[in-house]
Amino acid sequence: MTVFDYTPGELPVLISVPHDGREIPEDIAARMTDLGRANTDADWHVRALYDFAGELGAHVLAARQSRYVVDLNRDPADAALYPGAVNTGIVPHLSFDGEPLYLHGAEPDAYEQAHRIAHHWRPYHDKIASISARRVVRRPRTTSRRASTNRLLARRVTRPCSTGASRAARSPGPMAGRRKTGMRCSSSSRSARI
Repeated sequence: MTVFDYTPGELPVLISVPHDGREIPEDIAARMTDLGRANTDADWHVRALYDFAGELGAHVLAARQSRYVVDLNRDPADAALYPGAVNTGIVPHLSFDGEPLYLHGAEPDAYEQAHRIAHHWRPYHDKIASISARRVVRRPRTTSRRASTNRLLARRVTRPCSTGASRAARSPGPMAGRRKTGMRCSSSSRSARI
C-alpha cells in the first residue's frame, strides 16, 4: 500500500499536501458510516493546485490515504489543535462537525491506531525529515527554464524605471524590465519577484 506520492525536486522547497488523499482501504471503509466513506473533510484538489511546483523544481509530497485513515497533519500525542474545537485526533473517530465516522462499536482500538501511526503517519513524516535533511544542489538554469519560471511566477512588485514609467506598463511578461530598445532598467528599479 502506497501512503503518499513523492515528486523529487532540485530546490530547497517542499510542498506537503497531507489532506488531499482519498483512498480508504476496504477493511476500514466497511466499518465506517456513510459520512466517513464520503470523506467530507478532505482538502479536495489541493494537489492539483500545485501541479506547477514540480516544473519549478520544488519537492512535492502528497498523501494518498484519506485523513480519516490517519490525519498526517496532527501531533502523534493526539493533542487538540485549538481550544474548544472538536478534537478529531490523529486517527479520527469524528468529523469536524462532531459526527461519528465509524459504525457504533467499530471504531479503531488502541492497537489499530498505533498500527496506522506506524504505517501511515510515520513514513510520511520520515520522508519530510529526509527531504529537509538533504543538501540540495543548485544547478545552473537554462534560459528557457528561466523564461518558463518567469511566466509561472507572474506576481511581481513593480517599481518605476528612470523614465518614470512603470515597467509593467511598458513591457509585461517575462521580458518585464526591458525597455523597448532591449536595454534593462537600473538594478534599483527592477521588479522583485515574490
